[in-house]
Amino acid sequence: MNKGDSREGRGALCDACLGGHADIVAILLSAGARIDTSTSVRNPLFSSIVANSLPSAVALLDHGMDTKVSYDGPFMKNMDAVSFAMERGSTEIAEEISRRQAEGDPELAQRILENARATAQINNA
Repeated sequence: MNKGDSREGRGALCDACLGGHADIVAILLSAGARIDTSTSVRNPLFSSIVANSLPSAVALLDHGMDTKVSYDGPFMKNMDAVSFAMERGSTEIAEEISRRQAEGDPELAQRILENARATAQINNA
């Protein structure tokens, strides 16, 4: 279950997220699937964002997924989940993550979204 594919090391959890299969995501998490955030490609929340699957993202968030891990590389600079969601046009997911990060503070949630938009724009320049 936790063994990644031979090319990118992506596991079953990422594949379920990429397919938008929130029910399978929940089953894998309850069975002890490892949440690998070592690279953006292995990050299941990023996979949910690519699939624009809010239900898969919520399953991960409910399980305690770290939303603040960020990545730097040739194609992204200081890219966390909110910024990545904004860049990909997954506004609902970005809003959900920002609400959770803000812990009920709507002004903080708005600032998180504004910072994410700025990061996304820098990455698209």
